[in-house]
Amino acid sequence: MDIIPIEKKNLVDEVYSQMSEQIYSGQWHEGDKLASENQLCELFNVSRVVIREALQRLRTQGLIVTRRGMGSYVSNPKNFPSGYQAPAANATLQISEEDFTSFLEFRSCFEFRAIELSITNATADDYAEIGSALQRMKKSVGDLNSYSQADLDFHAAIIKSAHNVFFTQAVKSCQNMILFCFKEMNRLHDSQNWGIETHRNIAEYLVAKDAKNAIKVIKKNDEYNLARLAVFFKQSSSK
Repeated sequence: MDIIPIEKKNLVDEVYSQMSEQIYSGQWHEGDKLASENQLCELFNVSRVVIREALQRLRTQGLIVTRRGMGSYVSNPKNFPSGYQAPAANATLQISEEDFTSFLEFRSCFEFRAIELSITNATADDYAEIGSALQRMKKSVGDLNSYSQADLDFHAAIIKSAHNVFFTQAVKSCQNMILFCFKEMNRLHDSQNWGIETHRNIAEYLVAKDAKNAIKVIKKNDEYNLARLAVFFKQSSSK
């Protein structure tokens, strides 16, 4: 009989295929952080060169985003309507990376502590106010201004639930700047529905008086936002 040549498997194709399937199937969700390169090497039993090539292919398709020093995260290709490497010109953000990072630092100083205080200080009315803001976010999907205002109201209600007048006044004093940051996060195509899910998780943890996991969700989302907005920060700074 004739000998049939055995095709040599392309390891990059194999790794890419499995990772992309995890994303498309929903096993890996938007915002999830991927294992480190070393961990992926062990998981797939391949070299780092193979892993890096597979990751680059995923990045090119907008399936993951990577930020140096932070790692790679499952992304949403719909955030990048013209491709990850060349975003639509009208999608360029107006906020700088420095200002966005400052916003995240402000949040960590006030909102995280407020969440811890809310565990003992929050009332039923506070939870109702947080829930009302979440419902307005759901109803406002597609309307950037209304959605972002409801987003601000959601986080302001969380801080208010700590019943610390200094925290509440600090947010009021900075509300215009905070609203601007929320609009920049929410303006990327198809980002608002993802935001609803994350805010629902935060609200559920607050009601359950689970400060640790509520803060964990926010931190995770902040890291992902830094990674997914990086390409737009670069484009904005190059003008």
